[in-house]
Amino acid sequence: MNRDDLIEKLQAAGLRATPQRLAVWQALQATGGEHPTAAELHAYLQADHPTLGLATVYNALELFHTLDLVRTLAFKERVRYDLDTSSHINLVCVRCGRIDDLAPSEQLPVDHWGAAVAEASGYQISHARHDYYGICSVCQEETA
Repeated sequence: MNRDDLIEKLQAAGLRATPQRLAVWQALQATGGEHPTAAELHAYLQADHPTLGLATVYNALELFHTLDLVRTLAFKERVRYDLDTSSHINLVCVRCGRIDDLAPSEQLPVDHWGAAVAEASGYQISHARHDYYGICSVCQEETA
């Protein structure tokens, strides 16, 4: 979602597109594939926005989560943020904490699992999280 789409989404919810919210969104987009924490985003923003507080970053992230613009991923003691709100698999390295996304495919039809679960259970599925834990290729190479 680009900046203009974010502004439109915020305004549709009756909210202002403040410079702080826009800065946090830009930082999320710049680091989003890395599933950053609020503290990591705050550190990233400090060069251009030295007066932006960590609480402001948390507040913006909570707002984005409420508007379904990001997903929160709680791992160990930290919450990470994922811009990819579609159905996908999170691969979590138990050594370094790295998180990689694995998109649905014919072999891994993650985007269809919800319908199958709903049919089998009678639940109305709103969302799901698919996390797999292991050792990433970088950590495997370091120990080889």
